[in-house]
Amino acid sequence: MALYQDWLDQHRGLRFESYDALWHWSVTDLPAFWQYIWDFFALHSPTPHSAVLELPASGLAMPGAHWFPGAQVNYAQQVFRHADAAHAAGHPALYLADTISSLGSLDFQMDAWKIDCVVGGSQKGLMLPTGMSFTGVSDKAMAAHARATLKRYYFDWTLMAKRATKSFIGTLPVNIFYGLRESIRLIEEEGLDNVVARHHRLGEATRRAVQVWSANNGPQLYCTNPTRYSDSVTAILMPDGHDPDALRRIARQRFNVSLGGGLGKLNGKVFRIGHLGDLNEPMLLGALAAVEMALRIGGVPHGRGGVDAAMDYLAG
Repeated sequence: MALYQDWLDQHRGLRFESYDALWHWSVTDLPAFWQYIWDFFALHSPTPHSAVLELPASGLAMPGAHWFPGAQVNYAQQVFRHADAAHAAGHPALYLADTISSLGSLDFQMDAWKIDCVVGGSQKGLMLPTGMSFTGVSDKAMAAHARATLKRYYFDWTLMAKRATKSFIGTLPVNIFYGLRESIRLIEEEGLDNVVARHHRLGEATRRAVQVWSANNGPQLYCTNPTRYSDSVTAILMPDGHDPDALRRIARQRFNVSLGGGLGKLNGKVFRIGHLGDLNEPMLLGALAAVEMALRIGGVPHGRGGVDAAMDYLAG
């Protein structure tokens, strides 16, 4: 907070002689205080906020207040933009990445992006059943591991490094290793750049179908920021009064197509279409056709022709 006080003095001409004075200003002029917090941390958003604080109709600040309406802030993006400076300064912070839903589907460069520890899994982009997880570790992370005192076993990298080549801590999932070898062969045969391009193509075709469905107050893309679209899965927000799980049941029971449900706070609000791994254009179009038919059967308002839009894009 002292750094913030100094910044206010130097960059905004506001001087507070005590913490109490700063606190009083923070609760009597909320918009200014929080706008300057935004400026102090140099937060980035692809879309500007229309206000700092938007009060509910009741006029009370809490509950129901909306902070920075219109802004879209990605926490990871804010953190990683400081990576180069942190590494150059020798900061001990480690950068960790979860690639469960992206490895083998999206561009990922552990060394170039200075990632210290990566966790991946056999499912999703590697096209295998669940059952195996693995880590990639930088020299910096290994040095931190050597100093760590937290008890561990399965991810004790020192212990694993001392074992014989191709050994495994615990029961060896032989079938998954054989499958992994075949998955890597398929990825290398197609070429990793082509794999990433294919995922983008299928993801964009899915989004174009949803954009057509969104007419007539229909389902719409949950993500509203095009720079943050996922090429591995698309979450689709259902119209008010319509249950995504009912739609999923229709797709599964009538057309043998399994759609993902919403997770956490999105449970009962969205359904998800996965478009990653062993997937091509006809397979995706079949899934999109099942969704469009389920929308019609379930009486969900939507624009007609989403599958046509996807086909037009894929054939272009």
